[in-house]
Amino acid sequence: MRPLAAYMPPPYKDQPIIPTPVLRNELVRETLRKALIALKLSDMQMLEMSGFRELPTPPGPVRSWKAAPRDGRVGDGPVPAQRLGAGPL
Repeated sequence: MRPLAAYMPPPYKDQPIIPTPVLRNELVRETLRKALIALKLSDMQMLEMSGFRELPTPPGPVRSWKAAPRDGRVGDGPVPAQRLGAGPL
């Protein structure tokens, strides 16, 4: 039986210590690869199963946008009475 390091991508192949994220990613990738091979799906079935959509998404609303400085002071909070020139309260 070969150690897991023999199946790792370079530069981790046959190394005594492999970073945990690299080991986890490789284990998940290889597990999924073997499971998908066993399913024997066509390319079209793989695309449908992945949820990836190639069609363009519908355009967003035309007359709406996120508030920005170009929109003036609409996004500001209420102005205190002292700044309006009303004098002290």
